[in-house]
Amino acid sequence: MSISSVPAVLMMMFVSSLPPSLEQVQDDTDVPDAAFVDLIEYVEGATRDESVELRIDHAAILDDPNRYRGSLVTISGRLEQHRTLGRPFEAVGEWFIRDDSGQPWAVYVIDVESDDVRDGRYVTLSGLVYKRLRLDDRSGVERTFPALIASSPTWSVATAPVSAGRRQLWLLVAVLAIGLIVVIILGRRLARHPSSRPVIVAADDDEPMELPEEPSEALRELKRRGDSHTT
Repeated sequence: MSISSVPAVLMMMFVSSLPPSLEQVQDDTDVPDAAFVDLIEYVEGATRDESVELRIDHAAILDDPNRYRGSLVTISGRLEQHRTLGRPFEAVGEWFIRDDSGQPWAVYVIDVESDDVRDGRYVTLSGLVYKRLRLDDRSGVERTFPALIASSPTWSVATAPVSAGRRQLWLLVAVLAIGLIVVIILGRRLARHPSSRPVIVAADDDEPMELPEEPSEALRELKRRGDSHTT
């Protein structure tokens, strides 16, 4: 669904009207800002209208966060990193989620059982579009993220979809690995069981002649037979 085709009335996250402090949100700043406390309390106490959930494009929020602020969106993806905010927000978790399309989101999640939260788990949640967040990633590179305020995540054992190209790559790696294992096994078997066929040398009369496998014994046999021919 394209967000541009949705009437503005459907941008509201909850049945009740959004708090006036939503207008005080400051994009491209760290958390918390002037509106953070009011929005956290609002999400905790509001009644959600599931009928207005949208899936808004990641890039659209980054381009114009003010346009979509207060919208209820749903994302699904892998939890890559999480931490609990310091005092006085011990009950708020800061999560970084990479969605099914590979895009990163920052989500501030309220009242979650800490035992459920583990990096690598697949999660689906709905949240209020809060702001455009600008932070340094783990490698020190500055990046921007759409930030949500959410509650009640749903955990799943499912994993994010794998692209067709990635599936083909893993299939090729598996085939090459199996082929390498077969070559190693055959090489070891041949090393343990060398050929035991006798060496055949044609004599002057074109009749085959068997020689011992030991090189020194074979030379002696050839010398002996050569001496016998000369006598």
